[in-house]
Amino acid sequence: MLLVYFAGYLFLSRLFLSEYVYPHFGQSGYLLVSALIDAVMLVLFVFVADDWLKEQWKNFCQRKLHSAAGCVFYLFLLFCASALFAVLIAAPLHLGQAENQINNETMMQLDRIGFLFDAVLIAPFAEEIIFRGCIFNPIAEKKGIWTGALISGIIFGTMHIIASMTSGNWLNLLYLIDYGSSGIILAYAFSRTDSIWTSIIIHACFNLIGVSALL
Repeated sequence: MLLVYFAGYLFLSRLFLSEYVYPHFGQSGYLLVSALIDAVMLVLFVFVADDWLKEQWKNFCQRKLHSAAGCVFYLFLLFCASALFAVLIAAPLHLGQAENQINNETMMQLDRIGFLFDAVLIAPFAEEIIFRGCIFNPIAEKKGIWTGALISGIIFGTMHIIASMTSGNWLNLLYLIDYGSSGIILAYAFSRTDSIWTSIIIHACFNLIGVSALL
């Protein structure tokens, strides 16, 4: 069931959107259908994994101070990693903005409320459950935390550079390092606090701050 969920998210919410929805319905249609797909698949997963999510929330609440400190610390690490990428790679190579970021800015201009809802509420919840819950967690249990973090981070990063791949902007693929490192940090945050809710909150806060900069 989890593999079906992941495959559906991977192909429907990225490849299907970029190859069919965007060419036929434009940015506004892309945003609407993307949010709808995320919401539907999120509801399906919550229905299937209700007990697991409750257990994760219990873990988060049992160690409130530890969980809160983890949220602050790993959120700070996310910004540090992005800043290092910008200084050491993006600026020297004149990469410009990532295609994913350009698309986000365009969609923000078209529908601020809809984009804010998707970026801050739906996407963090759905992506953390998929990449940290469905991918990282099983791999980490069998192969170790760092192997799981690396594999899930690469997949997470790849998902965010599909726009660059389909546009043919190959130099922009270096943003895999930026997005991939974010995925690794989020996976480690989940592992260290033993709760998926930690990475969900961090992801949501990171997106909220990023979206606020576009207002």
